[in-house]
Amino acid sequence: GKSFFVDIKVGLSSSGFDFYTRAASAVWISGAGNLTFGGPDTDNKGFAMFKDSQKLEDGTIASKTIETHPQFVDNGVISGRYPAYNIVAGEHFTAKIGFLAKADGTCGTGNVKFQLNYREGSGPIVSLGEWTESCDGTLKAVDVDLTSLKGKSVEIILAVLANGSSEQDWAVWVRPQ
Repeated sequence: GKSFFVDIKVGLSSSGFDFYTRAASAVWISGAGNLTFGGPDTDNKGFAMFKDSQKLEDGTIASKTIETHPQFVDNGVISGRYPAYNIVAGEHFTAKIGFLAKADGTCGTGNVKFQLNYREGSGPIVSLGEWTESCDGTLKAVDVDLTSLKGKSVEIILAVLANGSSEQDWAVWVRPQ
């Protein structure tokens, strides 16, 4: 017969944002202008496309892989700006980054800077992380805590910048989410 109080905390849940599934809805651009998602992988303006079941630099074969090749010029760039998404508490951006293997299975001469950026509304582009990668036979696991963006609606931008020559910059984002 006594009164008691209960503190109920309601948490928001999210199934997350799958960048692979939504890659075709991103706005892809390079220094040469707008690009159409899906290639072709010979487009000298650069390209973004799915590259599933391809051998990666570490010898593995992965699904949910997006190749983002910068424009075919020295210090070329490519970026994909995804539709606005509301960040939920506790979310992280995760992916593995690296390169596709050459046809003979060896690692090429790729050397790029991977960038994870965001923009809120029409505000400036803000960096969440940058990783310089060379084709060295390993993939890098990326895990970026998005807590600072909790409750904000942001456009996430995946970018790859050639670090010098863009030759063999077959840069991949594996399972970006």
